Amino acid sequence: MGFFDKIFSKKNKALKIDFADVGLNLTDSGKESIRKFANRNDKERMGDIMMLGDKGDPNFFYLIYYAVLFDSDKNVRFAALKRLHNFKDNPNFEILIKKLGEPNVGEELEPYYSMMLSRIDKISGTEFKDRINGTSEQKINRTPLKNLDEARKFVQDNFENSEETLWISDELNDPVGMNMAIIAVGILKAGYMPDGFDQKNGYRIYKYKKQ
Repeated sequence: MGFFDKIFSKKNKALKIDFADVGLNLTDSGKESIRKFANRNDKERMGDIMMLGDKGDPNFFYLIYYAVLFDSDKNVRFAALKRLHNFKDNPNFEILIKKLGEPNVGEELEPYYSMMLSRIDKISGTEFKDRINGTSEQKINRTPLKNLDEARKFVQDNFENSEETLWISDELNDPVGMNMAIIAVGILKAGYMPDGFDQKNGYRIYKYKKQ
């Protein structure tokens, strides 16, 4: 059993995926691996993408490709997009870049879409800054974060203004507050102090002010 099969061997639910929409010439084993991946829960898929994406192994590009365009959890799509530059030498890389450039595809994944374009030198540093400055805070963090590592990374990458917000899913808010305490370490280190929160349906918007 190969490494990829070991990862997905626990679950093999029937899932209908229209592979004609995927846009890649996949083998039967590749299609089956995507089906298994898609049937894992959000946390498991996030872990898979972080591990395989960091490796940059070209054998896993089709999974990153699928996750960026089709995953049901936007945070998993963000995680895949943030690691996409590790696969820039793959022969199918430009196919994915072209698809992301279609209307309302890459735009829905800001600011990570622009970060990726900057990393692969598709846009200049000046254009990147212009894109980010023109992106509203709500668009940057419009999806509540469900993963501890993603929340910490979001703070590291985006906390720079005098006032910031962090959208945290109720799933990440454990009863004793341990996860928020861990996230707060990076927030305090960046020089921010809590300024209350707003409870929404399924998530909280935490507010912070620069000291």
